[in-house]
Amino acid sequence: MHDAGRCRTHEISHAVEGFRLAMSRGIEPEVAEIIKRHIGAGVSKEEAKKLGLPEDDYFPRSPEEKIVAHADNLVKGTRRITIQERMELMYSKNVSEHVVQRVKKLAEEVEGLSR
Repeated sequence: MHDAGRCRTHEISHAVEGFRLAMSRGIEPEVAEIIKRHIGAGVSKEEAKKLGLPEDDYFPRSPEEKIVAHADNLVKGTRRITIQERMELMYSKNVSEHVVQRVKKLAEEVEGLSR
């Protein structure tokens, strides 16, 4: 359900589109927020503006939001990847170091929840 917005776009804005779809269909706001906040390890208001997203805070906060965002980082297409592979993909796309480290920190936090 977190990628429902991909029926409208395959860009980063799929999270916003999915959020809008969920809200328009009466999905609980807590679930809709999971959809909105699942991109990477979150996006700040300033980053959202640069990416062409509505200026909002897209950082996952609840355990559920964090788990879905982290799980999404562990998939490339239909293949399961490691967090190291995700980070390498991000580096190959010239994603800034602080954003890559945000993904790593989220992975460490979520993986530590089960301990």
